[in-house]
Amino acid sequence: MAEGKFYKYPLWLPRTHTDIPAFLFMNVALIVIFFFEITHILPTVDENSPVGFTFHVFVGIFLVLNIYGNYIQVIFVDTSTRGIFLPTMLKEGWR
Repeated sequence: MAEGKFYKYPLWLPRTHTDIPAFLFMNVALIVIFFFEITHILPTVDENSPVGFTFHVFVGIFLVLNIYGNYIQVIFVDTSTRGIFLPTMLKEGWR
């Protein structure tokens, strides 16, 4: 992925100044909402069921890890076309 290139910044940091607020909001909001759900909402939903509470905690952890895993993939995968030259002429029989 990053082999052979020199990067002056870590790959997981935003590349532009306008991406920094969105990056910070996503990371902070996800953690705050997760802990709010686990500490305040979930105990009122599963008051009498310790098995249900444990199940919901593990499902919540799985979902948070899945969201962060997908988020990291979106950051690390370069979808730009920089350095890729596309042909401008149509080839014979392209249809």
